[in-house]
Amino acid sequence: MLLGDGERGFVMTEFTKVRKGYRPEEVEQELSRLKQKIAEQEEELAVYNKREEELHRNEIEAQMKADLIIEEAQRKADEIQKNAREELKEIRQEALRMRDLMEAFQNEYNQLLRQYLLKIRTDEFSALMDRLGCLIEKTGGEYPYKEE
Repeated sequence: MLLGDGERGFVMTEFTKVRKGYRPEEVEQELSRLKQKIAEQEEELAVYNKREEELHRNEIEAQMKADLIIEEAQRKADEIQKNAREELKEIRQEALRMRDLMEAFQNEYNQLLRQYLLKIRTDEFSALMDRLGCLIEKTGGEYPYKEE
């Protein structure tokens, strides 16, 4: 008995018994059919193997592309962070320069204001004293604080 074709594999094929075994034509016919079936399955297996290799290559290629994308994203993120740190450093330096300028301006302004106020006080005081002296003299009195 030899194996035959079944729904999910092979089943036993019955051969007619002859005087010295099975009929050679039937055996040859079954062998031919089995060889054909094996050839078809080998072709199908080759197609599946080729497809499996292709999928494996695609998987490797996809992983490589993903790795490159991740690497590029990390490089860009690092570059953005570096640029942000540099920009922050520049902003801090500019802020410190502006603070120093503001302090220098404030100091100069305060100094000028003090000088101005002192001058006004001195000038006004002298003018007021002179005027007061004139009023005292006009009214017949003496002005004791004349500058000489």
